[in-house]
Amino acid sequence: MGFAIGINPTNPSATAQTDGKGFAPGDQIEDSAGNVWVYVKATAAITIYDTVTYDETFITAVTPVTTTNAARGDKLGVAAAAMASGDYGFLQIYGPCTINVATLCVPNAELTFTSVAGVLDDATTASLKVADNVFQTAASASVAATKAAVLNWPQCGRTL
Repeated sequence: MGFAIGINPTNPSATAQTDGKGFAPGDQIEDSAGNVWVYVKATAAITIYDTVTYDETFITAVTPVTTTNAARGDKLGVAAAAMASGDYGFLQIYGPCTINVATLCVPNAELTFTSVAGVLDDATTASLKVADNVFQTAASASVAATKAAVLNWPQCGRTL
């Protein structure tokens, strides 16, 4: 994996990058700050800062996480920009970022998927799936919010 000079991971595209400086689904880049990104094709609408699950093809199942998708071991990333279904773009998979979290989510707690697409919570209800290696670093207030977090090669973990 090398550096991608001039890359803007917050700029999704409706077409595959196939000419000149293009990327293929699954390509990973490291930006100048040490953050790592993976190139994917969205298969559902993705909101900025959503936590997203993606499969080994990087194009077949790329959707915001919910309580009904993602199997243990599926990879997770965070969208730094909104993407429409069919758009190509980057998901962050390593480094400091911003994520969507539910109401009153506390920092440094185990985060779980919610019924709201792309949003994580610190709920401990049985049957919720854990977002391994996603660490929220600031508490959320009495409303759902975007909060600072750190990613360390996240994936879908165990079911509570």
